[in-house]
Amino acid sequence: MNDLSKQPQIIYTGSVKNIFSGKNDETLYFKFTDRYSIFDWGEMPDLIFEKGCALNMMGYAFFKHLENPQTWMDLKFKLMGSHFDSHFLNQLWESEVYKELVVSGLNHHCLGLSNNDYVKLPNLQKTTMMEVKKINVLKPTQSSEGYDYDVYQSRPQGCLLPLEVMFRFGLPTGNSLSKRFLEDTEYLKQYGFTELPDGNKMLNIPLVDFSTKLEKGDRYLTFENARKIAGLSEGEFNELKTLTILVGLCLFTLHKDCGLELWDGKIEWAFGGENQNLKTSNSSNVNRRKFMLVDSIGLDEMRLSFNGAKLSKDFLRNVYKQTKWYEYLEKSKRESQENGFDFKVICKEKYNAVPEKLNSHVLNQVSALYKSYTNSILKVMNFSQVFESHYDLEFYRKSFL
Repeated sequence: MNDLSKQPQIIYTGSVKNIFSGKNDETLYFKFTDRYSIFDWGEMPDLIFEKGCALNMMGYAFFKHLENPQTWMDLKFKLMGSHFDSHFLNQLWESEVYKELVVSGLNHHCLGLSNNDYVKLPNLQKTTMMEVKKINVLKPTQSSEGYDYDVYQSRPQGCLLPLEVMFRFGLPTGNSLSKRFLEDTEYLKQYGFTELPDGNKMLNIPLVDFSTKLEKGDRYLTFENARKIAGLSEGEFNELKTLTILVGLCLFTLHKDCGLELWDGKIEWAFGGENQNLKTSNSSNVNRRKFMLVDSIGLDEMRLSFNGAKLSKDFLRNVYKQTKWYEYLEKSKRESQENGFDFKVICKEKYNAVPEKLNSHVLNQVSALYKSYTNSILKVMNFSQVFESHYDLEFYRKSFL
């Protein structure tokens, strides 16, 4: 008789994916669903056909691509003659972080794909399930004075960094960093800018940006604030920034091979244990913790353009911006800031407003977007395509752009 207590049990239901316990204390299962979320509302009223499968396929493929040392050897040559500053690139290639990637590849928490019975699949196959290493989440304590991150000052390992880390190759319309540049000169200073960069051009040197990850609402952080709340040494913080830029550059070149422009993206990191092998001239950095890429990378975490048009679920936001629900949602969020109540409760109970279902044309478009993008990005990484062969970016352009 099967011992049901040892079978994976659901432990978290998110707006996009569910998390199940693993078959031992060191693993978990991600199940990517066809649900979607916009405007921080959580689960919306529709399902997007095969979106969950698409997110799982692209996430797995990115992990496998980034773990391969050959990927990092190739990156140096792919960026030769690019618009990026040559001195900046040369510093990257000489860094100990890059030299380790060329030897060992990128460390991540993906253990492989599984079917719905939690049986491991030998290679990339159509599924919504991914097995991952379990990472502890140490939440900061909250009080009337704000959030307390003391738990990170004791240098924990095997846990999520309390940071969302962003790489930026440009500052297109609507990005949050440009707004902060105008409001707070500290952001200009930390990047060495004296004036706001041109938002219509790609930057010669990519930027790294930080926000909180484990608070009720995301809060953007200066470099010093990010380093302090995560309990990072100077050496660890510099390594984190370098790793993030290198991952971003790798994704930049991949998307360029697809005919896409990558403007920015966000990733998550965890402490994966002591890094005994990374030696630097700064003795205070010896034995600093090794970083592990976690969660997943996909279309929802990046801002892309294709022949000048946005390639994202932004058009869903534009659809909903024309509705009464969005009008009441904005009012509710403003009131929430004033009185501290949950904006969703205000929207539902005071204004009796919830999002409406989308029409079939919009749902077909967004489903085609995820499948077309997935097939195209798998192809440039030399993986087999998982959706019908006609789904690619050219099909999507002709059909919907």
